[in-house]
Amino acid sequence: MTRVVVDLAVARHLADIAVAHYRRAGGRPVSLRGHLYPAGKK
Repeated sequence: MTRVVVDLAVARHLADIAVAHYRRAGGRPVSLRGHLYPAGKK
């Protein structure tokens, strides 16, 4: 159970970073796939 909570916290943290990058890059979010797999968008 604790593991799931930690994973959710990390996922939310990465999502916040991704959103910040998208806002700085163009102010418009990319596709949901790029959101779920940010490593593939490098």
